[in-house]
Amino acid sequence: MAAAKTSQKLPVPDATASEFITVMAHQLRTPLSAVKWVMNMLLAGDVGELTPEQKSLLLKGYQSNERMISLVNDMLNVALIEAGRLHFHIAPRSLEDLVNEVMLDFFGPIQRKKIRFALNVAPPTLPRVSLDADRMKTVLHNLLENAVQYTPVNGSITLALEKDGEQVSVTIQDSGIGIPKPQQKKIFSRFFRGDNAVRMETDGSGLGLYVVRRIIEQHGGRVWFESEEGKGSAFHFTLPVA
Repeated sequence: MAAAKTSQKLPVPDATASEFITVMAHQLRTPLSAVKWVMNMLLAGDVGELTPEQKSLLLKGYQSNERMISLVNDMLNVALIEAGRLHFHIAPRSLEDLVNEVMLDFFGPIQRKKIRFALNVAPPTLPRVSLDADRMKTVLHNLLENAVQYTPVNGSITLALEKDGEQVSVTIQDSGIGIPKPQQKKIFSRFFRGDNAVRMETDGSGLGLYVVRRIIEQHGGRVWFESEEGKGSAFHFTLPVA
């Protein structure tokens, strides 16, 4: 009987843990955002010119802070998803405008790695899409972050937006490390990272693509990918036209 009682109480700690992660994530995001703001000012030279050594050290700190922000956001999103509390405010929006907003966070890393970046939109004026702007920014951020992180110096990334019937399709293609074929079925699972990504000793929680999948599914869309180890990956998703 004691074992049965214990089993019945198991969901309670899970709910408590989810609530704890949610509270802690909100508390952590504020100071991390403040650090990002200060570092951006310093890197821009707003408080004085930096020596090359100072700039190099500051960039390392900035990149570490960015990874922490990404981790906290992913943890918060997973906690909300698992608790059934990830709410969506769907409205007609310009997907191209959202892409341009999110890209502001990546121009620096792209330039530092000398990555060739292209944005292709067809037709030039796309219809509005039914989406939650904040959630879709998370999707774009997670996919672009992976593309930039795993694409080598002098590599290439292409982001394409295209009308496809009553949907708009998005493709983010890179010339990065790719995903080993035996592991591709697990790529949207929680906490999963490919062996070659682990060998690179890059930071990552293995939560980003899981969050992407869940958000796209909640929008009534679909997400999939093609990848070849050593040659790169192309991630695609679709969203319904408003």
